[in-house]
Amino acid sequence: VRKHALTRSESALLRRLRVNPRHVHWVVAPPAKEAVAQTGTYGSAAISVFVNGRKVTETCTSGFAFRAPTGVHMATAGHCSTEAGGHTLVTDKFGGGALGPIVTRDNSWDRGDMAAYAISNAAARQWISNDMTYYVQGSAAPQAGEWVCFKGSTSGRRCGKVLHTEQEVYGKGHQFCIGENGALGYGAEGDSGSAMWVEDGDANVTKKVSIRGVATQIAGDFRYGHLGEPITCGTTVNWMMNAWGGSVMTEGVVTGCAGGA
Repeated sequence: VRKHALTRSESALLRRLRVNPRHVHWVVAPPAKEAVAQTGTYGSAAISVFVNGRKVTETCTSGFAFRAPTGVHMATAGHCSTEAGGHTLVTDKFGGGALGPIVTRDNSWDRGDMAAYAISNAAARQWISNDMTYYVQGSAAPQAGEWVCFKGSTSGRRCGKVLHTEQEVYGKGHQFCIGENGALGYGAEGDSGSAMWVEDGDANVTKKVSIRGVATQIAGDFRYGHLGEPITCGTTVNWMMNAWGGSVMTEGVVTGCAGGA
């Protein structure tokens, strides 16, 4: 409630409206909510990919940060790029900033759908919204029956039950799929590459997640009798880290700050 005298502009406004100032209840608007104070480049963000200066992918999603003998990288889906090497470039789709080149890439039935781009300031967090991030606390192979989520550039946050792991319908033992009747476990074009994780209890409170892989495919789950039901499949984190000799980056949760920043 306002306790000080009206300003000249406020008095003029009330006169124009023919309103008695004594009948007006003034309320001070709350301050605008500050966005997360970003301390690096996080996963679950929209990216674009260029090869020889030509855009080959309009929208994919960044995965998770990891360390390998070749440096710090961010994982994504292999089909997000057609090639790897110094002539490739991943950019922030909306900010337009250059992130780094694709350093390794596979997209085949026997080797997996996975890629990594070099980025020195990659951080072990995942964007959930414009004012919230989750902290990556570790990683593990996906297990049948556990609840896995992802946040794609197109679909936003989606979750589903792991239906099968290390199956060979969509890949040679390195894929797992999530979905369930009535569950929003399916993604859309542009979600490819997003990290897939298990949340630690109420993640909006704990802000902790454990990586399971990256999203790569949307398909009908014909193996489990739900022909045509959309499911989302991904390449497992253990397959990726074994192939690249890497380890998933983690970060401790900072308490007392809005949005987990």
